[in-house]
Amino acid sequence: MNLIEILRSRIGSLPTGPHTIGVESVLLHVEVATRHYDRGRSNQDETAFTDAIYRTNQAYEGSLKEAYRVLAEKNPDRKTPNDIEDYLQKNQILRPRVLSQLTTYRTEWRNPSTHDYKLDFNEAESLLAIFSVSAFAIVLIDQIGQKLAFEQVKAATKPTPKLPTLQSLVEEFIGLLPQFLSVFNSVIVFDSASEPGSGIVIILQAIGSLHGFLSAARPDWNVAIESKIKGKQQADLIISHADESLIVEIKRGNLKRAELLDHSVNQATQIMKDSGIKNAVIFNILIPNTGNIERLKSTRVDGIGDIVVVSTLS
Repeated sequence: MNLIEILRSRIGSLPTGPHTIGVESVLLHVEVATRHYDRGRSNQDETAFTDAIYRTNQAYEGSLKEAYRVLAEKNPDRKTPNDIEDYLQKNQILRPRVLSQLTTYRTEWRNPSTHDYKLDFNEAESLLAIFSVSAFAIVLIDQIGQKLAFEQVKAATKPTPKLPTLQSLVEEFIGLLPQFLSVFNSVIVFDSASEPGSGIVIILQAIGSLHGFLSAARPDWNVAIESKIKGKQQADLIISHADESLIVEIKRGNLKRAELLDHSVNQATQIMKDSGIKNAVIFNILIPNTGNIERLKSTRVDGIGDIVVVSTLS
C-alpha cells in the first residue's frame, strides 16, 4: 500500500477551488518528509528523521487549514492551528474516524516536536509520523470531497415542484433517482485511472451528492448522512418526512452478483433492526451509467420491514 499515491489520487479527485493550492501543498510536504526519511536511511544521518517530522507537521497544519476552509466555510489565513483544532472539535465538524486520526497525530508527533526543541526523532518514529499524517490527510480529504460534491450538486439541482401524491416515501425517493443521476453524471467527474480503493471515493461523493440533491429538490425532507446506529455501524443516509423514515445504503459493486446482493440485503436488514426504521432502499450506483434505474429486488423481512434494491444501468 503506497499511502502517498493514495493521497495524490484523492487530491486529484477534488474539483479545483480555493482549497486546491493548500491540499497540493499538503502532498508536497509529505513527499519532502519521505525524502528526508530516505536521506536519513541512505546517509545514516539521524538529523534527517527529525527534519521529516517537521515536514509532516506542515502537512498536518495545512490539512487543518483546508478543512477549516471547506468544511467550516471560514477563512483560515489568520487562524492558528490550535484555533482551528478547537473549532473543528467543539463544533463536531469532523467525522469520528477523522477526529481519531487528528488526535493521534497531534498527541504523538505535533505536540512533542513543537514544545520540546531539544527532542530528536529516530527512523521508526519518523516513519510512523509519515504514515500517521498521510492517513489523516486521506480521510480528511475524503470528507472535504464529500462536502464539495454536496455543494456542487445542490447548486446544479433545480427545485422540483411538489405535487400531491399518495406515493410512499420509498416510491417518491426512487422516482427522484433518474433526476439525481442526470445532475450527478453531469457535475461529478471521476478519473478512470484512479488508484485502487477509488470505490470508497465514489461512495462518499455519491452520498454527498445525493444529500445535496435532496436538499435542493426536497427541502422539506430531513436528510442525515452517515448516522451512527450501533457500535461502529452507520447508515449512509436516513431520510425522514412526515411520519415516514427511510434508510438509504449506497453500494458500488454490481449487485447482480448474488453474493453481493445477499450481503447488501443482510447489512441493510441489520441496520433496520438496530434503528427500528421499517424501510430501506439499497442504491447500486455504477460508474459510468446511463442515468436509468432498474429494480433488482423487493423483499419483506419478517418482523423487520421492507427492502427495495435498485441499480443504475451501465
